[in-house]
Amino acid sequence: TDGTPTVKDTDFLFIFHLRKDKGAEFLLEAWKDFHAINKVATLKVCGRKLPDSVFDERELAKYNIEFHLRFIDDDEYYRYVKSARYVVLPYLQGTNSGIISTVLSLGTSVVTSDIPMFRENPLVPENNMFASENKESLVAKLQELWKKQEPSESPELNIYKADFAKGVNEVYSKILN
Repeated sequence: TDGTPTVKDTDFLFIFHLRKDKGAEFLLEAWKDFHAINKVATLKVCGRKLPDSVFDERELAKYNIEFHLRFIDDDEYYRYVKSARYVVLPYLQGTNSGIISTVLSLGTSVVTSDIPMFRENPLVPENNMFASENKESLVAKLQELWKKQEPSESPELNIYKADFAKGVNEVYSKILN
């Protein structure tokens, strides 16, 4: 095999450089409350821990969190995303992110904060958003999604793919005519 997981063995994944603006610490604090409700749910945290991100991995491991705190190469990124049910994007701020399209194209759903960058992205399902910097909102959203057996495929992604295919076909038709 090529090492590609055949099942979604991680419930929730955070995979970025662990920085304040990405919301890593916020997610880890909210996860403690979520874990009290769902002790078997899993969170995998992958990426380089930067100096502005302060937390104790050993203490947090008791909350069913698995850490891979190092640079994540493209192959690992692919495997981690493919093995997760949801990638959590608890960003506190941001202006542009290609993560949405790569995660969705790998067949994994996203959970995002409602910052403008995500609210304005047509690929982000509004029903997978939580109120930014609101721990109760994030815990409630994780709980809602955890209860689902399987994440649903993003209708936004299907619309985007159809529109993109239509646009490509129109361009080729003009070129060939």
